[in-house]
Amino acid sequence: MSSSATKVFLTGATGDVGSQTLALLQSTQTPTRILCRRQAQADRFNQQAGVEAIVGNLNDPVEKLASYMAGCTTLFLLTAAIPEQLAQEISAIDAAVASKSIKFIVKISAGDLREDGNVPWTHSHFHAEKHMREQCDRAGLLWTSLRASGFMSNFLQSVPAIQKGFLPQTSGNGRAGWVDTADIAVVAHRVILDGPKNHAGQVYVLTGPRLINMPELATILSQGIGHRVRYLHLPSPIFKQLLKLGGADEFMANGLVAQFVEIIRPGLEGVDVSNDIENITGKRATSFEEWVAKNEDKFKGFDTGLYIASCLVAGAAVVGLFVFRMTT
Repeated sequence: MSSSATKVFLTGATGDVGSQTLALLQSTQTPTRILCRRQAQADRFNQQAGVEAIVGNLNDPVEKLASYMAGCTTLFLLTAAIPEQLAQEISAIDAAVASKSIKFIVKISAGDLREDGNVPWTHSHFHAEKHMREQCDRAGLLWTSLRASGFMSNFLQSVPAIQKGFLPQTSGNGRAGWVDTADIAVVAHRVILDGPKNHAGQVYVLTGPRLINMPELATILSQGIGHRVRYLHLPSPIFKQLLKLGGADEFMANGLVAQFVEIIRPGLEGVDVSNDIENITGKRATSFEEWVAKNEDKFKGFDTGLYIASCLVAGAAVVGLFVFRMTT
């Protein structure tokens, strides 16, 4: 059971981490208000126990956002990686201060945050965290930052390629502490329930149990899903085009390429393995092997013929790139 004094205002309820955090809050009967962009979406959530859904947008004026938060005590701040991300987070933080009822902010942040660079969400989180600390200190609010490493669930976007026997990427042998989003949600839930008494002013770094590179990930996938998966390192321009073919817009494609090339490839992610997940939850962080086992069914559909054809296409692409470089 949750503290009767806690009422959460949760953003990002339809996303990976947000939806899992909401489910955990519901499991402990923690009253939660969420922000939905569409009425139909709000109507569906309002049918669920313990959830109050209202229609609005983080691009709304601060005064309006503050009215959405009225009566809530904790802001769970999670925003999408979009061009407006920093502006949205600043507005949400300012609204929390203006609401007069929010006393505690739990913010999802990034393990590789930095002041500048070509990865827009890393410096959005840097400046949003700075703004949160300054505004909370000024207004007497308390805060906790959850700096998450790369999500294991991002590999689900590569399912079509993995089913054909390939893991296409552009991060070389760079290592990262890939983390299960379920672990992030459990930490967020624990911090919200415990409240600021135990977590105020803390920056927690959320990673998997070890740093791991793409060839190792491909080996684990091979062992876990029953067919060989080869890591296919692509030149960054080709990887960018692959992302766009998969539906990424220019903003997202540019940011992802920059993140893999500038941060992960040279091993500059900014975090080492952390024990914060285990320290907070009492359970060790999920390994990539365990995550693959949980999601094995999503990777089914291997086709030997497609694998052979893909090998031929990949080989032709490499030869073509070599010839192009030799003749230009």
